[in-house]
This record gives sequence, structure tokens and C-alpha cells, in this order.
Amino acid sequence: MSKHPRDLFAQMVRGEKTERPLFIPFVFTYASKLMQISVTQQLHDPTSLAISLEKAHRLFMDDAIVTNFDTTLEAEALGLPVLWSSGPPTLGNSKKPQELSDFEPQGVSNRGRIPVVIEATKRIITLKSKEIPVLAGVTGPAKLAESLLGSPLTSVPSRIRARSLDLAMEVLLDLERIFCDMGVDGLLIVDDRLPTLPANELKEIIQPAWNVLHHYETPSIVVTMTRSINESLKILELGATAVSLGNIFPADKIASTITNKKTETTTYAACISHQDLETSPNLLVDNISDILKLKGSFFISTEWELPLDISPEKITAVSKAIRKQSAEKT
Repeated sequence: MSKHPRDLFAQMVRGEKTERPLFIPFVFTYASKLMQISVTQQLHDPTSLAISLEKAHRLFMDDAIVTNFDTTLEAEALGLPVLWSSGPPTLGNSKKPQELSDFEPQGVSNRGRIPVVIEATKRIITLKSKEIPVLAGVTGPAKLAESLLGSPLTSVPSRIRARSLDLAMEVLLDLERIFCDMGVDGLLIVDDRLPTLPANELKEIIQPAWNVLHHYETPSIVVTMTRSINESLKILELGATAVSLGNIFPADKIASTITNKKTETTTYAACISHQDLETSPNLLVDNISDILKLKGSFFISTEWELPLDISPEKITAVSKAIRKQSAEKT
């Protein structure tokens, strides 16, 4: 008899091989498409957000609900403008250059659209947490710091970089505690800029986040993009419970890196590229077959947030193929 998704998730975050890999695609604004509402409406209304994410879960039969994947959320709450179109929101340009002292992190959880995400997460936990894991998401420190500065962290003086990262971490820690107090099953730290920081600096910056999560016994999943073995090693040595490193650095190389280097993190995502999701169903099924041959503790995901132009039938096909092929192997 197949195990419950919550049991499989508990195994996975302990670094154990599961009877089948969990399927945890990063579905967020995509869920608005299934509700036939605009992204703007979805992300401004907790009812629309909660219902759309639950609808996506029912359709895709995935193994967790991700309640936030919006890396503009915290920056907007701190005062930066956001641009809205048919897709996910993006940050606009400030009318005037802003100093770090202009940003007030205290009380940020009550500003902007953060209360929408908090309320939607509460509702999903109430409705679904007995069935499947509920994973909250926060923007990582490098991504938020660069948003506040309007420049890459590598291009600013070390003093300013340190101050911007401290501010970003203050926001992250506040939201971490709120989500952990709710009882989320895991926390995604979403940050495609993490690999740009030096390894020692990155470890020192992120440690307070691990301290909070260890206190609550809440697993962490770092979601980023790495392009080389050195960048991948940097993230694998951070101490997260699990990592998703995107699709540029192949999953089989991630698995061998974990084995050969005996990295601190041993659970990883095998990411299906958005390009692969646009291929024929047969090629997609063949891709799943290759993924299921991977070694170690892993889950299957998308390389980043699922784009709106992907057909929902492709995601359903992936979910069915994972279950079918896993059952045939046992």
C-alpha cells in the first residue's frame, strides 16, 4: 500500500529514499489560470489565492501546496513599486533613489500583500494540512537585498552590502516565525541570487534562519539556480534540509556531488525544465523514466515557478507518470 504524502515528506526531509519521489511543482500564479481570474485578483484576495491553490492541487495531484512564490512580496511591503501585467508581478523603478534607512522592517508583515499570503496560508493549513504538506515561501536575503539596493550585491561596497543583507534577514526572520507559528510543514527560501555571494559570507548570513527553523523543527528548502559544481556545492553546504538548484546543473551531477563530497544537505530536487514541459507527452514520460533512476533522496519539481503558458495537461501527465512508473518498479 502506497504511503501517505505526509509520511513520504517526513521521510524525504530526513534524507531517506522514499518509495516514490514526491512531486512538488512550484505552482503559484499559475493557479489563477485554472480559476480563470487575473493574477492581480488572485494575489490581492486571500480567498482567491487559497481556492486557486487548492484547485491546482486537486487537478495536478501533487504532493504539497506552496502558498507563496512571489519574490516581490517583501520588497513591495517595504515600499518599492510593483508592476502588474498578465503574468507574475515585477518590481518597478522608484521615483527617487532610496537609501537603506528609508526602509522600515518592523511591522512589515502587516503591510502590502503579505497579510493576503498569511491569511491564505492559514486557510490552506486548516483545510489541507491533514492530507498533504503545506509549504510557505519567503524571499531569500540576497534577492531581497538586491531589490532594495537596485544593484547587484557584488557591485556595492561591503559595508552597504552587509547592511542590506541584515535588513533582508530581519524581514525573513519575522515571516519565518509567523509561518512556523501557524504550523507549516516546511519553508521555501526562494532566492536565485544566493550563489553570487561568497560561501563563508553566505553561511554566516543564513545561520539565523536555520536557528529559527531548528527551534520550530520546520524543514527548509532553498530554491535557487546554480550553473556550476562550485555554485551547487556552495548551496549544498549551507545546511538546508533540501535544495532545488534549477535545471541548468543536471540532477545526476547534483546526486554524484552529494555522494562524492558528502555535503551537508543530501535531499535535492530533480527539476523538469520548462522547455521539457512543452515537449510531446511521450518525450515527457521518457524524461520521468530517466529521473526515477536517480540515486539518493530527491523530489521532482519544476525549475522555477510554473509559467502561465504551460498546458495543465502536461503537469497532470507528469504526476500520473511518476505514480505509474514508481508503482511498476516496486
